[in-house]
Amino acid sequence: MAKNVHSIINDLKQGLAELQFQFEHLGSLFGGGEKTAPQGRKSAGGKRRARVPRAPRKATGALAAAPKKARKKPNLSPAVRAQRKLQGRYMARFKTLPKAKQVQVRKVRAEKGYVAALKLMG
Repeated sequence: MAKNVHSIINDLKQGLAELQFQFEHLGSLFGGGEKTAPQGRKSAGGKRRARVPRAPRKATGALAAAPKKARKKPNLSPAVRAQRKLQGRYMARFKTLPKAKQVQVRKVRAEKGYVAALKLMG
């Protein structure tokens, strides 16, 4: 059994040595003649270079989306714009209220409108 384990370990060591040789050969082909330390890390002594940000990839083919058209600004009357401002103020204050108070405010808004509901909220 021990003989079998040792032969497996030796086969693995030979395979790793062969892989290391092949990778070194590939590195020299592509101009990466950098020596590596035994642990597989770059040897010390070189300065670190700053990371250069890459440009975002562009989608091609079916994934490429057609350019979006600019949204047309809605033509709102001053009355509608004022109503939406009131609605925004109401919604912002409403979500901070406790549930019991929300029920009261909701009833007032339904009966008398946003101005009365805002007054009730404080």
